Order: sequence, then structure tokens, then C-alpha cells
Amino acid sequence: MAGKLADMPRYHFHVSDGRRHLDHLGTDLPSTSAAQAEGIRLAGEIIKLRKTQDWAAADLRLDVTDNGGVLLFSIDVAVTTFPAVVPEPASG
Repeated sequence: MAGKLADMPRYHFHVSDGRRHLDHLGTDLPSTSAAQAEGIRLAGEIIKLRKTQDWAAADLRLDVTDNGGVLLFSIDVAVTTFPAVVPEPASG
């Protein structure tokens, strides 16, 4: 049965967080804009589930490809820690 869903492009959301997790199944979405919105939503879910101490180990990257494996866009999340106070040099 051919339906509207069958005509939609399929997007794959591959996650890298120190390890590579490939999305072999993919998700049917109406457009690349919809895939970008879904990628941002998915990245947000991953951020919510990740423990705070895990951010030091690896940043998060979400690569979105079409069904042929062509990279369409990436979403990168990095945590950069800066010291709140820089120690002054000792006077001597």
C-alpha cells in the first residue's frame, strides 16, 4: 500500500559521545528542516539523560544523513570549563 509516509525521505541520526552509535533504522520525515528539528530535539534528550560528570569524558555530536549515507548536517555540543578565578602569581 503506497501512502504518503512511503514518499517521505528517511533520515539517520548517528550519535558520537566517545563512542559511535549508528542509526541503522532511520526516521521518515517530510523535509530536511523537519530532520533538523528532530535532531535538535534528540540532542536535547541526550543532554537531559547524560550525567554531569560524563561531559568531561566526551563531547556530543549528532550527524544526520540521508538514506544514501550523505551527511546533511551535524549538531555539536561541547562543554568548555573555565576557572572562575585565575590565581595571581606569588610576589617574591
